Amino acid sequence: MCLKCKGKPIKRHTKKEKVFYKILMYGSLWNGPGLYTPYTHDAIMPGDLYMDRRSDFPWSEDFKMIPKAKVKTGPGSNSYTIHKEKSGYCSVGEGGFHLFKNLKDAQQEATRLNAESSFLGTSRDYRIYKAVVPEGTAYINGKYGGVDCVVVKKVRYEKI
Repeated sequence: MCLKCKGKPIKRHTKKEKVFYKILMYGSLWNGPGLYTPYTHDAIMPGDLYMDRRSDFPWSEDFKMIPKAKVKTGPGSNSYTIHKEKSGYCSVGEGGFHLFKNLKDAQQEATRLNAESSFLGTSRDYRIYKAVVPEGTAYINGKYGGVDCVVVKKVRYEKI
């Protein structure tokens, strides 16, 4: 899911713990059955704190307060994909954790993904999880398919 921002992305930090929503895929991939991110297919364990490991995030943050045993490195390569578009928008295609701001929007997208999976005959089940973002975490606001979303640097997924 790519995030679109009007103009340059504006970095913000959460003032308190915030809850957003993430669609995770349950199915069998190369690691066997489990929960995975739908686009990058990274294995997810609810309750663990995940931190994106990319070194060239558009902003920096101090992660020394998180015990190493509780930190999982995030998905993908070591760089972010940020495209500047002619329309005055930028697109964050890779990097960070892309989340829905509203449960209703996440439910609509999960319904669409499940219908697509059923049509294609795949054994994937898309489920919505709470995405808990710790206080002080960097994030940017944007849109995905016209709905409000965010990209964050740290997240913990929990069952709804």
